[in-house]
Order: sequence, then C-alpha cells, then structure tokens
Amino acid sequence: DEVRLEEVKKVIPFLREASISGNIDMAANIKETASGIVTEGEIGIADFTSGKVKIKDMNANLELYGGELKLKEIKGGLYGGSINGSIDISFKEHPIRYSSKVTISEVDMEELLKGISSTRYKAKGKVNGAAYFHGDSLELKNLNGKGSIEIRNGKTSGLPFFEALADITNISSFTQFNFESATSDFKLDLGKELLIIEDLRLNGRDANFYIDKAQVKLDGSIMGGTLSAEIPRHVLAKSNKFSLLLFLIGEKSSKLIFDYKLGGFLDNPRLQWMESKLKDRIENILTLGQKKKIE
Repeated sequence: DEVRLEEVKKVIPFLREASISGNIDMAANIKETASGIVTEGEIGIADFTSGKVKIKDMNANLELYGGELKLKEIKGGLYGGSINGSIDISFKEHPIRYSSKVTISEVDMEELLKGISSTRYKAKGKVNGAAYFHGDSLELKNLNGKGSIEIRNGKTSGLPFFEALADITNISSFTQFNFESATSDFKLDLGKELLIIEDLRLNGRDANFYIDKAQVKLDGSIMGGTLSAEIPRHVLAKSNKFSLLLFLIGEKSSKLIFDYKLGGFLDNPRLQWMESKLKDRIENILTLGQKKKIE
C-alpha cells in the first residue's frame, strides 16, 4: 500500500508540472485493521502551482487504504475566490485510474486570465463552475472531463470573436462587450484534442448570443458549431450598415436574430451567415445595386 508522491504526480497529468513552495504541513494516523493498514490524515500547502494556476493555502484530508488514495475536502484560495474538490486514485487496477471533482466560486476572471495566459485577451467578471475529470494510465491523452461554468457582471476586451462581430455589424460596443451573465456546459477529450462547448448563453446589454456544439481543437481551430445573435433594433440602428438595411426592408421588429455557422480559428474566427427567414427576406426585397451598397 506504499504510495510515493512522485508516483502520484506521474499518474495525475495536472500534477506533473506542479511546484510547491512554502511550508508543507502533514499529519497522519496509521492503524492496522482486520482488512489491512489504513492511513488517514491532513495535508496543508502554502503555495501550490500546477502549470500556471496558483492555489493559495491549500489543505485536504487524505485516506490511503487497499491500494486507493483519496484526497477529500480539498480547499484553497484561487484568484480572489475559492476552489474545492476531491481526487481519487486507484492503484489496484492496471492501468491506474483516477478521477477528480472540482468547483470554483467567485473567482476573479481578470486575475485568472493574467495567471494562466499571456495573450492580449482580457475579460472581467466573477467566475463560478464545476467539473469532473477522469482518466487512466500515465498518458495525458486519456484525460476526459465535463462541466459547467458561469460568469457574472463581465466585460471582454480584445477577443477576436467579438471583434469579428463588430466588424460585420459595425457596432463598436462589441469590441468591449459588457454582459450580465454567461453560462455554458463543456466537454473535454484530450484523446481527440477536442473541447466541445455546448449551450453557451451570453446575455449582454447590447445583444444576446447563443452558441451550441462548438468544437474547438487544442490548436485553436474551430471545427463546427452555430451562433445565434439576438440584437435589438435600437442597437442596429446605430450602425451605418444596418440603419440603411432597416430602412430599406422597412423592419420594425424590436430585435433581429442572425444565425451563423462557426469556423476558422479562435484567433481569427469565421462567421458564415446561415439561411434564415430574415436573410431570405433581405435578398427578396433588395435590388442587386442595394445589395452591393450594403456589402
């Protein structure tokens, strides 16, 4: 039943590059039962880093019994908020199996991005989420997961997705987009190098967006998915592109919905306007000269 820390780090992919600084406090109680030796205890780490993610004052309860290591009630501070979870590792099976549950609460989005990314993208807001990960063997490609995330009272800046929308619509407020809430489910399959974003709903001051079944490869390429943009008429009227369009088609609706097919890359997304009643109506009403003028 002896398990070494280095062996644990080999098994769990996100621990391989982990570094620990500060004091490590550990207390354990070892007892022999009729079923075998049981080790129970507590561990505390002042500063824990995995990749670029830093967790402050992490502590957990541990249990080692029958070839299984369990870290329970993991708690720590994460960029102004908190992280909680558990890790289970089974050494009884071949390949070794592991699973982890993670929840984050009230994490500062801006500080989180600064900690894990060196890109020009910026976002503000409070992040809450939950995820479950599992895998086997020593290969990172066998890591899979799923979860959900919520961001409240947010603002984005420099995101290519919103810059593309701003370019299409000529609505400058999209380049620095304020939103009240963003929620999404996701799945992670590192074997296929794939992140699947499902049911992403973004409710903003100037528009609402819905993205479904967006498949993003780890190299940043977007393999599929759809976007529905619900934009109020008064916002479209501020655009010199759409003010003319609204006038030409005599549109009086309080909001218009545009459906797009997603493609390209995260750094350079491509939005293809899908067939819809609105698109058909525009094409049927406008003359060739008017279409060219709008384009």
